[in-house]
Amino acid sequence: MSDIINLLPDAVANQIAAGEVIQRPASVIKELMENALDSGASDIKLHIKNAGKTLIQVIDNGTGMSENDARMCWERHATSKLKVADDLFNIKTKGFRGEALASMAAIAHVELNTRRKDFELGTRIIIEGSEVKSQEPVSTAIGSRFSVKNLFFNVPARRNFLKSDPVETRHIIEEFQRVAIAHPGIRLSFYNNEKEVFILQPGNLKQRLIALLGKKYAERLLQLEAETGFVKVHGFIVKPEFARKSRGEQYFFVNQRFIKSPYLGHSVSTAFSDLIPKDVYPSYFIFLEIDPHAIDVNIHPTKTEIKFEDERNIYAVLMAAVKQALGRFNATPSIDFNQPEGFEIDVVTSKTKIIPPEINVNKDYNPFTQSGFTPKPKPEGKEWESFYDLDDVMKEMGGEKQAGPSGQLVPSEWKDKAVKDLPLAYQFKNAFIITTLMSSLMIIDQYRAHFRVIYEQLLEQLGSSGANSQKLLFPQPFYPSVVSYHALSEMKEWLEALGFSIDWRKDRELLISGTPADYKIKDPLKTLQYLADEWTAETIDKSEHPKNRMVINLAAQLAVKKGKKLKREEIEALIEGLFSCENPYFSPRGNPVMFKLTLEEIQNKFE
Repeated sequence: MSDIINLLPDAVANQIAAGEVIQRPASVIKELMENALDSGASDIKLHIKNAGKTLIQVIDNGTGMSENDARMCWERHATSKLKVADDLFNIKTKGFRGEALASMAAIAHVELNTRRKDFELGTRIIIEGSEVKSQEPVSTAIGSRFSVKNLFFNVPARRNFLKSDPVETRHIIEEFQRVAIAHPGIRLSFYNNEKEVFILQPGNLKQRLIALLGKKYAERLLQLEAETGFVKVHGFIVKPEFARKSRGEQYFFVNQRFIKSPYLGHSVSTAFSDLIPKDVYPSYFIFLEIDPHAIDVNIHPTKTEIKFEDERNIYAVLMAAVKQALGRFNATPSIDFNQPEGFEIDVVTSKTKIIPPEINVNKDYNPFTQSGFTPKPKPEGKEWESFYDLDDVMKEMGGEKQAGPSGQLVPSEWKDKAVKDLPLAYQFKNAFIITTLMSSLMIIDQYRAHFRVIYEQLLEQLGSSGANSQKLLFPQPFYPSVVSYHALSEMKEWLEALGFSIDWRKDRELLISGTPADYKIKDPLKTLQYLADEWTAETIDKSEHPKNRMVINLAAQLAVKKGKKLKREEIEALIEGLFSCENPYFSPRGNPVMFKLTLEEIQNKFE
């Protein structure tokens, strides 16, 4: 029997390694930008085309490479960062494995132009599918220019798994922001299809965050700082009232390396626990400085996870630092320096006539008539028990019973009967509506019911020629983050069809001049930010159609919330709208809207 174990060819081994390191265009950008940082660059430029599928180019002014280094850097496990095994426990650079460039060369057309400061000429090398096509001297600037073209050209299955251009672009922006936040002292620029996205000048961390996330963050950030013998914590957290529906703005950096750590994230969330609702997440940009010997960064191919030697103590220090920052914010009174000086108090003298306040009492006031409910007088000739007999009330509806899902019963004549003829429509705890149907009581969740009604109305508007827009008296400027800006731009067509009037200006400024006329939107900026947060949330169902997902999120935002007192006519309109829906029994997210109690079930409770 012949041997069956063979040594993999280098090209195949590199393609396998690429599957671990290069998952999408954003992975290439992460590796190339980190290499530029390790080279000592103070100016890094990023260019992409077609969401990085056609071209990714990173240009830096770092130390550059010699002719031999330019050839060696594409070999697997070739690195300048490590000499011996002990160096793994004293890593102060971004890269160290020597896998990234070899992985790129295996699945793309790559070109490198590089020159060292002490060389007159540089080197150009072209590689396609791990095969060196050419290497020659060239006149080029000091530093390096990496060009990665036609990503996954020889692995079509991997290319087919890439998402749409807007989605891949969003991942690239997130990766760029991680590098930009970690290194505020470096000039960074980003161009997408030759259009400027970012031009970030060197500065401090707060200036960098404002440049990335928008001017509004100038007043939202709370400084964080703490230091012990084994860890130094610094950075910023965002005020509790600006907590978001997604985890998109949660950043941890250990020795300027971006990491993902649910354990440390739990520490921050615990510090915020009494200040924000359970369904929202705090935003933070936190840096930890730790002795490299106390961490292990070599546990994940993409180096986004690390192992701490003393994780519990770091957890405690981090939570204490966040609580301290929140305490300083809550304890410090806010002063509005734009207020006019002095106090407007009338001068009182001995001759000043004191006029006591008058209280006007309306003796004819009846709280029942004001609420829209007029109690019926007790009918003559009947005992009080018969007046409150449920059978008499139920018989007013008549009609035959028609089975609905989950055993719910609805009269077949419901839609033909005016809602005002309902014998009973009562709001309980400002959250539920109780009404009668034949020989049953129907209890309706007012939020889910309104959610269903608005959802179907919005879908109908998108399917028609569009909705009317209500012009705002004063157009409102909106400065979303780049991620939120791109999320809203993906929804642009649908937002405008629903009645939003948005002027897309330069520097990521949006001018909101109109909102859907059929709905009351008190805060258009908050509504749009909610849509952007939900659009980029990591927990979304990727199989759901984007348009339907956007409509669900907007309907959820517009629906009347629990705790809202409804007038009689509002209750009637809601019930009528609900039973005009195609599916009145479930909310757009699959939750039950109502349930019934039959007369038999009610009577059984009294036996």
